[in-house]
Amino acid sequence: MKLQTLRAWGRRALVALLLGSATPLVAQQYFPNGDPSTPDEHGARWVFGGLVSFWQDNKAKTTTFDFSPEVAYLFNENWGLGVVGTYQYQKGNGESESLWALRPFARYYYMHSEPFNLYLDGGFGFSTSGGVKGWEVGLRPGACVDLTKGLCLCLRLGFIGYRDKFGAGEEAGLSSSGFGLRFAPEELQIGLELEL
Repeated sequence: MKLQTLRAWGRRALVALLLGSATPLVAQQYFPNGDPSTPDEHGARWVFGGLVSFWQDNKAKTTTFDFSPEVAYLFNENWGLGVVGTYQYQKGNGESESLWALRPFARYYYMHSEPFNLYLDGGFGFSTSGGVKGWEVGLRPGACVDLTKGLCLCLRLGFIGYRDKFGAGEEAGLSSSGFGLRFAPEELQIGLELEL
């Protein structure tokens, strides 16, 4: 049963990635780069990034692994579309648990002040863990700091929206269903982005 669910989510993720890669071709008609004869440092571009973490607590005898790759296409200086995939694994006390999540988003940069950029991601997400399927819809404010040309340190700073049994990004013992504004350390995501 778990293998069938995993395969179904894998197929959905593949379809979402294929649709996401075709979207920029259509979107360039609606978000043009401007005059192609003048180079635009913040023109249309692909962005690849995400985060990875691994922690082994020898005292509690637990192991935690989190891998969340991200791919986005920025149409221009202000607008883009992307998707974040998440795999989390936790093992301890003779038990193990895996979580899968997929979160497509639209990104709007509302402030550019070199080297800082502030943005808002709006989107929805789906998760599955231990046979429990969940979803969320909401906004995630964030910031990017340009470290060098083409490389940014990105921070997602919280979540504003609704969740129903959504598993990613919650602290243990906290309900994964509800509506609200949440700016807690568990919601902070720090990662790198490579712009091509």
